[in-house]
Amino acid sequence: MPSENSRPTDHHRDDGLPRGAPFQLDSQGRVRGWSAEAEALLGHPPQAVEGKLVTELVSLANGGTMMRHRAGHLVPGRLGLVPETTDEGSLTWNVYFTDLTGETQSERERAAFEALYTESPLGLFILGSDLRIVRLNEAAEGFQGISAENTVGRLMRDVWPDAASCDAAEEAFQEVLRTGKPLTNFEKRCYPTEDALHESIFDVSGYRLRDSEGNVLGIAEVSVDITTGRRAQERLQLLVDSSTRVGTTLDILQTSRELVDFAVPRVADGAAIDLVAEVLTGSDIPEGPLGSETTLRRMATAGTAPAKEASPGHTGHATFPIPTCRLLGEPHPVLVSQLKPDDPWPSDDPARNQSLVEAGVHSLMVLPLLARGTLLGLVSFYRWARRPGPFEQEDLVVAEELANRVALCLDNARRYTRERDAARVLQQGMLPRTLQAQGALHIAHGYAPTGDTARWFDVIPLSGARVALTAGAVPARGLGAAAAVGRLRSTVRVLAVLDTPPDELLARLDELVVAIDEEQPADGPHEPLAGATCVYGVYDPIERELTVASAGHPPPLLIAPDSTVNLSDIATGPALGLSQETFPRTFLTVPPGTLITLHTPPPDAGEDETREAAEALHQALRPSQDEHEAFRAAAEVLLPEGPAEGAAILIARTRQMPEAQVASWELPADPAMVATARTLAKQQLSAWNLGPDVSFTTELVVSELVTNAFRYAAEPVTLRLILDQDLTCEVADGSNAAPHLRHARTTDEGGRGLLLVASFVSRWGTRLANQGGKTIWAEQQLTPER
Repeated sequence: MPSENSRPTDHHRDDGLPRGAPFQLDSQGRVRGWSAEAEALLGHPPQAVEGKLVTELVSLANGGTMMRHRAGHLVPGRLGLVPETTDEGSLTWNVYFTDLTGETQSERERAAFEALYTESPLGLFILGSDLRIVRLNEAAEGFQGISAENTVGRLMRDVWPDAASCDAAEEAFQEVLRTGKPLTNFEKRCYPTEDALHESIFDVSGYRLRDSEGNVLGIAEVSVDITTGRRAQERLQLLVDSSTRVGTTLDILQTSRELVDFAVPRVADGAAIDLVAEVLTGSDIPEGPLGSETTLRRMATAGTAPAKEASPGHTGHATFPIPTCRLLGEPHPVLVSQLKPDDPWPSDDPARNQSLVEAGVHSLMVLPLLARGTLLGLVSFYRWARRPGPFEQEDLVVAEELANRVALCLDNARRYTRERDAARVLQQGMLPRTLQAQGALHIAHGYAPTGDTARWFDVIPLSGARVALTAGAVPARGLGAAAAVGRLRSTVRVLAVLDTPPDELLARLDELVVAIDEEQPADGPHEPLAGATCVYGVYDPIERELTVASAGHPPPLLIAPDSTVNLSDIATGPALGLSQETFPRTFLTVPPGTLITLHTPPPDAGEDETREAAEALHQALRPSQDEHEAFRAAAEVLLPEGPAEGAAILIARTRQMPEAQVASWELPADPAMVATARTLAKQQLSAWNLGPDVSFTTELVVSELVTNAFRYAAEPVTLRLILDQDLTCEVADGSNAAPHLRHARTTDEGGRGLLLVASFVSRWGTRLANQGGKTIWAEQQLTPER
């Protein structure tokens, strides 16, 4: 074998023999000798390989020669064979194995590098240390719309002057040059020169390049076109975001504004929404196509181009054959990718055409707002010079989905508006529009309906100059709540006029609530009235007494002239329809000038909120305030966010009936006292300066009532005259038997007294006293002159 100290050149040594790790084979191809170089290169010791066939060590794969390393992997190389004859005359082979591992790796790297430039779909740019483009591959030229001759030596901002992301990319690459930290997932948006109307999106990565000595050479930029995937992702995200940002309320105007504000600039450069006028009022819209007399109202705009057409609040008629309005008759989405001057869309409407041309609009979409088969209006989207790309079919699909969602929100708002307005009209119609002036109280009141619950209040004049005050709330909603309020208020009025005591009145009202709930079908939709609340009180200005009962409702807040507050002395019973318990009645002596405040608590308020509201009212009200000032202070406490929260507030300031306006006489049970009673009444009316016509009627009433008391009732008999807004004549006796009208026959000598009284007075009735007995009363209306 050749000497191990020889130094080969290229593939041959100086002595002309091949270079490499030598070993020897016999004529049968078995290893005969194994050198130290071969052991160092392949890891096999001589004793492990000598005698083995060379085919166990050599592998021919992929057109190359490889030898097996002791560790199991293959070592690429080149074999050189030199025949040699031994002294015995046999033929042997001197084999020289040259390791080509390094050369193979370099070849692979060169091949991979060339493949990146010629075959890879990834865009590859080589940037110098000054961030100028040095080289780019074929893929970069293809999908970024540039050429090497117009790109090499230029900065990115020069190649894509309209790409706002280029400046940010250069700043990021400067950071890569300085720190060596790779840049990944950077998004670059630009308009390729070969397709300047469509924006492309690239995912960019950047890596610093250095030579063998560590000097910075520049940056390798790798770009991947992600336009299609990102566009789909953005459209999907747009629809997801619209579900939380559009249609957040049941307000039609707010929903319209949310739509255009959301669409600009995410969908378009400008947007406008026009609704059929009936949508705003909640009215029914005719089914099928809409005619030329349809009134459209501009609800909201965003951007500048739509605003030039018509400002929000503008009302116009759908005049054919304007293409936009033609959609009212044939509702279908329309996409105009490239708007031209001779396009039928603007040419049929010169005013619209002028506004679109001035704004530079080059593409538009118009979509009908259809919900449940009803056309509610139109929504228009515009693009102009600021965004060169036109609308595409994918944009129309997204816009149509957005329009369908908004149309459903608008239709829900329209239906809600209709029901809310109907409920409010019904509620307002079932409440007192004006309250009759009362001598016993000075009244201030207010009512703010809400969709959560229905509130109500009332002031009911009673006999004897007394006044009933009541307030309540119903847990039902909408029209059902309004109907419930009407039934409860009517029942309270009837029972009040019958002089039903407060505790008994609430008991009858409780029975009514239970009966109403039982009448409802078990399988039908309805909201129970159980849980409704009511407070009812009667104020007597002569006795200065307030009688109150409450069914789950906050009791009246009383603020006396000396600032004392009476809350704990008024007991509260359960809400209506929840139990069979009784409702306690409370008697309070109320000094003149006391503020009585009845209010409804916030919706779904608990005991703590109700107590806090009462305490806040106590802090806000002052004895020195008149009823109107007190009402304004109460409204600020109970309606901090305005009338939308809903409340009923009733403020009353008490007054005492002057003694000079009340005259009372106790009459002994003697029929002769009837004439005396007439004389006393006549003298009192003369002292009050009431005319003879009033005196005549009063004497007749006194005569009949006193006569009946002496004839049918028990002592004591008391005659009382009260001069207030009306003139009241009362006769009290010790009997609990109530009189009733009789229709006497023509042959009867009596039985016409009460019928005669009823024909001369405005109203009459009977009330039972708390301590027993009854009072028959009759009222005469007095003109202002009297």
